[in-house]
Amino acid sequence: MGNAKAFSIAVEGRFFTAEEIDTKVGKNVRETRWLRNMTQEQLAQEIGVKFQQVQKYETGANRISASRLWNTALVLDVPVSYLFKGLDREDTPAPSITAEEASMLADFRKLSPQTQEAIRGVISVSKPHLTVTGPGF
Repeated sequence: MGNAKAFSIAVEGRFFTAEEIDTKVGKNVRETRWLRNMTQEQLAQEIGVKFQQVQKYETGANRISASRLWNTALVLDVPVSYLFKGLDREDTPAPSITAEEASMLADFRKLSPQTQEAIRGVISVSKPHLTVTGPGF
């Protein structure tokens, strides 16, 4: 980045470098785009850049301007703050999901609201019998 001075930002008592933030925001853009079953090309077209630029945003190689970040959040249908998830505290990393879970979520979103509500009902009735496994449990 040339002669630009390195800087860091304090978030909840932890300092993050600009590069750490760019990388985290990029990863969150990629994860959210993937959950929306959207290609880099589709996102690029929606926000007015080439798909190579989206690749650079997603790896943190290029910084996303505030206006582009705003438009990206609108296209991905998430609040801008969502793209900063995982930066709230050092000890609370952004949750990640498996490919299978992402596929299930994508399928769930395709269901009618009535079917989604029926599935939520089954889950709420089953909660006392659920066994939670995975990282952090």
